[in-house]
Amino acid sequence: MRVFQEVANNLLDLGKRNRLLNFKDKGLKGVYILNNNIDEIYKSIISSKEWSIPLIDKILERQKSLTFDEDGSIINYSPLKVYDIMEPILRPRQLICYKKGYKQLNVLKNLYKEYNFYIQEKGINSLYLAFGFVEYKEDNISYRAPLLLIPIKYTKETDCYKIKEESDEIILNPTLEYYFKTQYKIQLPQIIDEDEAFYSYLDRVSSVLSTDMSVSGDAAIGIFSFLKMNMYNDLINNE
Repeated sequence: MRVFQEVANNLLDLGKRNRLLNFKDKGLKGVYILNNNIDEIYKSIISSKEWSIPLIDKILERQKSLTFDEDGSIINYSPLKVYDIMEPILRPRQLICYKKGYKQLNVLKNLYKEYNFYIQEKGINSLYLAFGFVEYKEDNISYRAPLLLIPIKYTKETDCYKIKEESDEIILNPTLEYYFKTQYKIQLPQIIDEDEAFYSYLDRVSSVLSTDMSVSGDAAIGIFSFLKMNMYNDLINNE
């Protein structure tokens, strides 16, 4: 049993370059969702509802005079400012996706490219909706790790991108779960009932975290490499 567990654990990448332990707000492999109704989005997604991501670069360009940033470039808009611009014109089941420092279209295009590459070349889906982030520190460095992950379909339209739940599956980040269990003796709670409200689940997570940790209700779309994770799960579940 001990040897078996060691072999399985070797499949898990526990370095801080792993986005499952350290989701950085940099690069083109992830983007945060700015909507404030994350609990409703969560419930809708797991009910197989489709959501769209409108292209907002041109809309932001027309709002240059309203920005608080010095140079007025749309890539320097704060997420709060982008939300203030987009929220009044947002339609039902639309997501506000934006990452400071990047044009939105560049991020969405790269996610689409990566998504199709993994499907066509490796036969796996690498695109997930992340709900909830655990925030923790090590050696005075702060990290954010996604909590719940839902695999999604990602399609391209003329004026938007669309996402939808790929399978009826809510995954507790297994790398984070294992890391917290072995490093901090913290057992993250599983999703027992899909009818449980998102914030109710976050309360359960918060109750087991140490005082220097926290959990937020943020959401993001990101590329995650789950190949070794799936191998790990297969070994554990079919021991």
